[in-house]
Amino acid sequence: MEIIPVEYEPAVLIMDLWNVIYLRAQEKNLKISFSLDETLPNETD
Repeated sequence: MEIIPVEYEPAVLIMDLWNVIYLRAQEKNLKISFSLDETLPNETD
């Protein structure tokens, strides 16, 4: 395995994870919620 450094937007990564988790929760009839800290950067510095 090779690790390649990649720039990403934290909010986008979290939303991608949310989409996966949300679908699995729906399949099991679970309700989930989350909130993002408003100080979370929108772009990589």
